[in-house]
Amino acid sequence: MALALATGALAQVPPAIAQQNREIGPIVENPRTAAAYGPLQPNEPYAGVTVLRNQQYAAIPRTILDVFKPTGVKGKPPILIFFPGGPGNIHGTGPQGTKFYDNILVWGAKNGMVGLLVQRESGPGTPWDQGAKNVAQALEWAQKNPSIHGGDLNRIYIWGHSMGGLTVSNYLSHPELYPAGKVTVKAAVLSSGPYNIAPYKAPSAPAPAAGAPTAEALLAQSALPGMRALKIPVFVNSAEIDPPYLVEVAHELQDEMCMAGNCPRYNRWKDHGHISSMYSVGTTDVSVSKPVLDFLRSVR
Repeated sequence: MALALATGALAQVPPAIAQQNREIGPIVENPRTAAAYGPLQPNEPYAGVTVLRNQQYAAIPRTILDVFKPTGVKGKPPILIFFPGGPGNIHGTGPQGTKFYDNILVWGAKNGMVGLLVQRESGPGTPWDQGAKNVAQALEWAQKNPSIHGGDLNRIYIWGHSMGGLTVSNYLSHPELYPAGKVTVKAAVLSSGPYNIAPYKAPSAPAPAAGAPTAEALLAQSALPGMRALKIPVFVNSAEIDPPYLVEVAHELQDEMCMAGNCPRYNRWKDHGHISSMYSVGTTDVSVSKPVLDFLRSVR
């Protein structure tokens, strides 16, 4: 099934929002960004999309996912699985309601994909690899529940942003976590993640917090060897106005994978901040969504 791009789109950040993003600067700022992009997003119920909420994919209450299915689509669509950043919550709060991160999967459904929006475990005391284990559990759920989502199990794309990107990179780089020993995904998108690619340390990285892993632990947990050995297409990207260390680790990850012979696609989203790059998806601002869709369409 071909992935189509909605028409009437502008492949640039609207000037007023671009100016706001620069005023906000390289920090995480949800409320102002949500206020800018929220009015450009559709409201529930989403036209042409069926949403199945709170599907339990593992044993504890926090491990839920939402399914977004395009209506009227024949055959088995590709599957797009998204892991958000921050604490990993998938149901938005405040004046914008659940538009974010629904918007990623509504966009996916409107472009011919089944979407899974996955909530992961996080917080104090959570092991470094728990999010990656959640990725594996969500993939196992998809494999076991085709009657619920209706997607093509041979065409699964996975996308993580910020801490969700770290989670996805940890999964991709540790084959011992793969369900049945297979990576299971056709391609991956990594957006603005604080990837652990020790021994590299970004020059602008913040000082380690109290209780942070030691240098020895970071090296043992590093995603770098596994990402260098990965054999699927990857799209690494960051925002122009991201915190600098996120840009630095993205460039380094790209360089290391290129030297290993699996050069990922790379982009730095012009005029976008850390949050706006994801909140723009599903609006007429396709500066992020069009390159991502082009990448997914290129995967065979």
